[in-house]
Amino acid sequence: KIDDQTLLSTKQFKKLLKVHSGIQMIEVMYDNYRKSVSLYLNKAFQLSDRGEHMYHEMMAHTPLFTTTQPARDVLVIGAGDGGVSLRVLMHPSVERLVQVELDGAVVNTSRRFLPELAVAYDDPRLELRIEDAIGWAIREAPGKPDTFDAVIIDSTDEPLISIWTIEFYAALRRMLRPGGVLIQNTQNLDVPDQITHLLGLHQGGGFERVRAVLIDTIDYSSPYIAFLSSGLETVCPGP
Repeated sequence: KIDDQTLLSTKQFKKLLKVHSGIQMIEVMYDNYRKSVSLYLNKAFQLSDRGEHMYHEMMAHTPLFTTTQPARDVLVIGAGDGGVSLRVLMHPSVERLVQVELDGAVVNTSRRFLPELAVAYDDPRLELRIEDAIGWAIREAPGKPDTFDAVIIDSTDEPLISIWTIEFYAALRRMLRPGGVLIQNTQNLDVPDQITHLLGLHQGGGFERVRAVLIDTIDYSSPYIAFLSSGLETVCPGP
């Protein structure tokens, strides 16, 4: 979490934006020492333009190199800054990327302050939907089984409207094609309860194989952990 008085009492930081979207507080800070821009949501640090590649490349390339067949259709949940989608669209096999982001103001903030990431939204393969992704997945899954080769969840630690449920993960499992994978950011080892909780939800939703992906990044305490989940037919490492 950030404390305005602490950050702004020195000449290191300058606040570029502070606005409430109606869903959450969005803030953008400029670090004069590192010459970098950082994004905060509800006072919680999200990314910097100096370190985002360490996280986004792992979140995008790991699942797409793990599917049994080259991924054609990808679902991205959250990730409003555009960094994950930018890396997904680097894969020539990807024909369609559906991104479901709750807060359109995050997308607009990225377009203004992180244009090198938000350029992803100009790609014609990307379909952006601004709505609650948990409700969207539960609603869409019954009529759209085997729709995606990979699902990437890049969200705040806790959803802002709906909550993570077994029903949600079961819906994502249904929408995955055989050989598909899901990756979700979880937390670092300082928050073991959240890691255990999400592990149970992934398994309860029908993912037979759940593997930990360890991400080293200058933006978060490392190793930062993501879960890579799939059926038994994928090439995820491990027994």
